[in-house]
Amino acid sequence: MQERSNYGCHLMNSVTISLSSTTLGLMIAVPTAWAMAFVPSRNRLMWMINAKMLPLVSALAPIHLVFRNLRLLDTHTCIEIVMALINLPIIF
Repeated sequence: MQERSNYGCHLMNSVTISLSSTTLGLMIAVPTAWAMAFVPSRNRLMWMINAKMLPLVSALAPIHLVFRNLRLLDTHTCIEIVMALINLPIIF
């Protein structure tokens, strides 16, 4: 079992994807959180509640179609973007 698997490669893939998805999520969430905190808006609370209540399954079909049309399925970029989007409600 140890000889057939390349654990180093799998570890580096996991580390790369986790770091890049975290970085992408922070790049999106930090300006959004700043705008939500300091820019006056009437619908800020409703937007925050809706962002946390959206079921992830309802967003997967459009994301799949977009990635299929861009030919990004089964790539690291696809996984990084999806992981960043999944973690966005948690980050901000």
